[in-house]
Amino acid sequence: MTTAEHGPQSSAQHPEAGPSTEPQRLSGESPESHHEAASTAALTAEEGAACLGQPEELRKPPRQTTPIPDIDEARAAAHFADGASTHKLTVHRENGVFRHLEFTDLSGMSQISLITWPYNLLVTGSHGSYHFERFGPDTEDMLNWIRGSRPNPNSWAGKLVNGRQSVEEYDRTRLEREIRDRAAEAVQDGWAPVGLEAEVREEILDSHWMDDEQSALRLVSEFEFGMNYRSECSCGKSADHDSYSSADCWNLLTHKGKGDGHNVRIRQTEGFAFDDVAEWNIRKLDYHFLYQCHAAVWAVAQYDAARATELSATGGAAS
Repeated sequence: MTTAEHGPQSSAQHPEAGPSTEPQRLSGESPESHHEAASTAALTAEEGAACLGQPEELRKPPRQTTPIPDIDEARAAAHFADGASTHKLTVHRENGVFRHLEFTDLSGMSQISLITWPYNLLVTGSHGSYHFERFGPDTEDMLNWIRGSRPNPNSWAGKLVNGRQSVEEYDRTRLEREIRDRAAEAVQDGWAPVGLEAEVREEILDSHWMDDEQSALRLVSEFEFGMNYRSECSCGKSADHDSYSSADCWNLLTHKGKGDGHNVRIRQTEGFAFDDVAEWNIRKLDYHFLYQCHAAVWAVAQYDAARATELSATGGAAS
């Protein structure tokens, strides 16, 4: 039987390290009995690791990542602010929480509409349509949800009827940052193979496959550099290999151990590979969604100001 032990680390896979911790022989204990006790202790550790499904490797604390500033949101906010003052409000419908408010750019370049009905808000216009739905004691009128708040696209994306994924897109910059950070961390910690960062740059970062999300993830997931493996049999024999397939075939083709006394495990002893790639955060919010979030906050404020002016002009009586 063959078992593999070359699992993920906190930032990337790295080989087993650390000095031997063989127990000291007690006075009067024979070398044979001492060796047997040491073997039993080692086997117990191996069995424990196998039960946990984790490699026998030193664990490092979780990576500390620096938040990525949302440059796109700042750009979207500035883009909207540049032309916001030229928009004119038209109220097409206003019946309690049933509303259709339209803001048209006098230059004819853009348009924003807010359409509300109980617990629902549709923000639509030149930069796309986004349908929010939120049930709560204070959200029957969804303008209350927006009113007086700052744009919060990251939170609001979770209130979209079509789900957050409908406004997310692949961000190559985020992926490249993850790749560079993890490779640099391995180099800094001293276990990376020599030349790792140059290999990562040549094989991944400079590749045209990075332009497409799925192709990029496959490229990163399949990347390996300086990998070495060891096949170890419970009978005491072992062999080193420069590929996992060679290590996997060792017992069948070379060692040819059979029976309960020949349980073979495979573990990574050297090399670098990226781990948990599917869990990396490499997506960002769509630019047009960011724009419309800022537009919605501005539009509600403009509507409230217009209603306040109208009420003041009529002595407090709504028209």
